[in-house]
Amino acid sequence: MAAMITAADVFNDTSKELDRLEVLRWATLEAIRGVALIPRESDSQTLPKLMVSIADGVYEECVVPPQRPQIYLGCGIVLEMEHEEALAYLQRREREIDAEIDECQRIAAECLAAVD
Repeated sequence: MAAMITAADVFNDTSKELDRLEVLRWATLEAIRGVALIPRESDSQTLPKLMVSIADGVYEECVVPPQRPQIYLGCGIVLEMEHEEALAYLQRREREIDAEIDECQRIAAECLAAVD
């Protein structure tokens, strides 16, 4: 089963380096595909946090770091990127997911048309 964000708790981010709503939006898209932003040990408790289900019944509290976001790809794989790199990666994944959704909708429409 793909990981999904089950709850989101966003705290004040005084750095304002990341737009919290955009991070939540991208993190949600990534979590649906089993990818999520994960915490770093040096993160303070004032940064945005997400509660992400990384497996059935397994939840991980995620902190969105303002300096070098880490992207969890499952199976222990972590990408640590500069802020701009991470946002570009998430934007690219968003476009890829949107394209896959469009393809699924197209196939579903063809199937429905064939049944009629």
